[in-house]
Amino acid sequence: MLARFVRGAALAAIAFGLLRVGYGTLELFVVPHESTTATLQTGSHAFASGLSLLAAVLLLWALVGLYIRQSDAAGTFGLVAFVVAFFGAALVVGISWLEMFVLPVLAKEAPQLVGQEQLPGSLGVAYLLSFALFGLGMILFGIATLLAHVFPRWPAALLIVSIPATIFLPATPGSVWEAIGPIMIGIAIAAQGWYATRMPQSGKPA
Repeated sequence: MLARFVRGAALAAIAFGLLRVGYGTLELFVVPHESTTATLQTGSHAFASGLSLLAAVLLLWALVGLYIRQSDAAGTFGLVAFVVAFFGAALVVGISWLEMFVLPVLAKEAPQLVGQEQLPGSLGVAYLLSFALFGLGMILFGIATLLAHVFPRWPAALLIVSIPATIFLPATPGSVWEAIGPIMIGIAIAAQGWYATRMPQSGKPA
């Protein structure tokens, strides 16, 4: 049963990566770049935010399975890294749920709340801290994966680099740089999932 769960998690990792890359592409070419009261009620926003929410949920399953694959080799640091990554990813699920179901309603019923450049008060702080924990978790998980030597190194390295890329590359709305970091995360997790599907119940990829 555990083996089936872990294999399913590997497939969830691949699905997350495909959805994350697809969502990043939609952000560039389909979804309106400014979150206004009008754009939040469009079909393109609903579709893209739906993909984002599904990807966020799949990431939770993927992280569990990827950690199980390398838990013995990852040691205590790997466990801490997994816990931080899991909690950060769980908070992102909440943000994705808000963007899909809450923001469109607020855009219609209370447009003054979504017309601001920044989210008001503690909501903005919580939003920032959630993504900060997610970024820290992805970096730690990538480092733990590198140190465990179970998966190939390049996906772990790409996962680590994706967070600085997300933060520091120019984030002008509509620019290709805005999507590079999230797409890198998708590729990194999908690659680990792919290698996990090639593994026997224990051991390195065949």
